[in-house]
Amino acid sequence: TSAAIQYTSIYSSADTVINPYTSSIIEGAENIEISGVSHSGLLTDSTVRPLILDGLEDGGQNTN
Repeated sequence: TSAAIQYTSIYSSADTVINPYTSSIIEGAENIEISGVSHSGLLTDSTVRPLILDGLEDGGQNTN
């Protein structure tokens, strides 16, 4: 990962497509685990959209 970019990884512990789901964890990123949501369910789950918007809020600038 680049120090100039802030990364966010939103992943689900119920994901059966990404196996193991822990491979979605990115060192140095904001890693957010969602429970009980399938891989494709991340697209429509109401808790995910605000997390995406929050990750984009600073315009991609690294605030770490």
